[in-house]
Amino acid sequence: MKNIERDTPFLNIAKICVITWFALLSISFIVCCILAKGFYTDFFRLFISRWDSNSFARLAEEGYKAEGNSRFLLVFFPLFPWVVRGVHFVTRIPYLASAALVSYISTYFAAVMLYKVLRRNFNPKTSLRGVKFFLIFPFSFFFLTGMSEAFYVMLLFCAVYFIRTRKYILAGIFGFLLSLTRLPGVLVGVLFFVETLFYIKTIWNNDGRFKDLAKAVIKPILGMVMTLCGFFSYLLLNYVVTGDAFRFIALQKENWSQYMTNPFYMLKIVFEQQIARDDILLLWGVAIPNLFAFALCLVCFFYLMRKMPPSYTLYHGFYTYICFSPSWLLSGGRYSLGAFGIFAMLAGITKKKWADAILTIISFAFLVFWTVLYIYYSALY
Repeated sequence: MKNIERDTPFLNIAKICVITWFALLSISFIVCCILAKGFYTDFFRLFISRWDSNSFARLAEEGYKAEGNSRFLLVFFPLFPWVVRGVHFVTRIPYLASAALVSYISTYFAAVMLYKVLRRNFNPKTSLRGVKFFLIFPFSFFFLTGMSEAFYVMLLFCAVYFIRTRKYILAGIFGFLLSLTRLPGVLVGVLFFVETLFYIKTIWNNDGRFKDLAKAVIKPILGMVMTLCGFFSYLLLNYVVTGDAFRFIALQKENWSQYMTNPFYMLKIVFEQQIARDDILLLWGVAIPNLFAFALCLVCFFYLMRKMPPSYTLYHGFYTYICFSPSWLLSGGRYSLGAFGIFAMLAGITKKKWADAILTIISFAFLVFWTVLYIYYSALY
């Protein structure tokens, strides 16, 4: 196992990142120039500044406020904008550029940590292929924006890796940071719980005493508590800013008409209100990404049941349910980036060269397609 831990190909992963980013940016830029019938000067500015990117940049610059339109920014968790503010303080580059810089760096380290996670179950070649599919996933362009996605999955993969290697305090630290970045971060507690049960079973099967069992669960429980503390810190932030620890729920409903339902209601809305409308951008920018991501998550759930540890399956099930239950789902494609089991599945089902080639071409083609829709038409969220 020590040899496995030392074989991380940092340079190869860096090469894959650079090649993927260069190919994506170059091809997408050319397509946008063709659509604009000239040099598309706003390409890079729009890439890092669409939608939530601006919100994170404003938070980094201004902080949270209780009044005016800025009060709605309280729905965004604080760690990412705090890091962006720190990068801006050190580099003195604009806040949006600082956010993009954090995302680029986070994407690389996320790829490294994903490789380490996959190596727990796959050989080096398959694990590296999983990293490739992570970087060319149809919605991975969000990793190059000023949004928190790359930063979030980097923390997620770190937490998963340290849970799987039973370094529970380190996992708890990353769990704390994770749940201070996005609400689904608390779901890493599911991984903690299931992996701890299997750890206890291992000790018990080796004729462990009650004292040994009690000692074994102390660190995992501490890690789970640390993970929850990240979310409680966000609730405390809500209380300090507005006097209401759960103010973010009301703000979500007030400004975005968002509240939690279930995936069946989400599908009903997609078919009745998103697909039924005569709006091609809503269809290809919202409805189809939502359906595609949800279908992929369902397929992945059954793959994980057969091929991967139970902790992955349960985490994936809870994550899919939570992320595909908003009343008006806009960002299903973006949310699917946190369903890391997808990349394990894509790595596992492409061991044949022809399967790898076909899925690589299809995935990258959709990546370019949705990147252009995002930049040129502002159609994805």
